[in-house]
Amino acid sequence: MVHNDNIKRVARNMAIPINAERVILFGSYARGNATEQSDVDLMIIAESDLPRFKRSRELYKLLRPHPFAMDIVVYTPQEVEKGEKQKYHLCQLF
Repeated sequence: MVHNDNIKRVARNMAIPINAERVILFGSYARGNATEQSDVDLMIIAESDLPRFKRSRELYKLLRPHPFAMDIVVYTPQEVEKGEKQKYHLCQLF
């Protein structure tokens, strides 16, 4: 399993270069029921002109080699605001 300090370090390393407003841990690590097979799920909120499907790709490149299995999603503040209004959208959970 991945130690919380390692998750925080990686979150900081991702947030700084893209000037992220927030990094949110979700999924099994956030719920406290992660197993050895669990990945770390991170939602990043940051301004970006890139299409959404390309944003996380850039962050994965920054973190090579990957310290642990991760799933990264990146939303702009505007997408989060819009998503909060949609039922069952990931942004509504936070």
